[in-house]
Amino acid sequence: MNSENYGQAESEASTAQQHFSSAASGFAQALDLAYEINNERVQQICSDAEEHASMMEQAMWQAEQAAKYSREGNIESANEAIDQSNSLESEANTINVRDARDVARILGVE
Repeated sequence: MNSENYGQAESEASTAQQHFSSAASGFAQALDLAYEINNERVQQICSDAEEHASMMEQAMWQAEQAAKYSREGNIESANEAIDQSNSLESEANTINVRDARDVARILGVE
């Protein structure tokens, strides 16, 4: 990271974290609805999407921490946070997240 960009990186990671948090919350609500209507296919799609969004939320938190540590000159902690962020992002990307249109099509609400 470039020292001029630490603040911007923190801000962007924080914004991304908030978006992933919101997405995870939305998928959790959709998952609850899928259980209410007893639709196993939608349950799996929403569960996978919630897990992916939650992991990405954590990855973005780690990215934000990395920028903060870098700004403070704590390079060792920054590198650890970057490694953790990359690991979480890689793990999240192994989850097959289906398109939301699949859920709408399955539920007949297109």
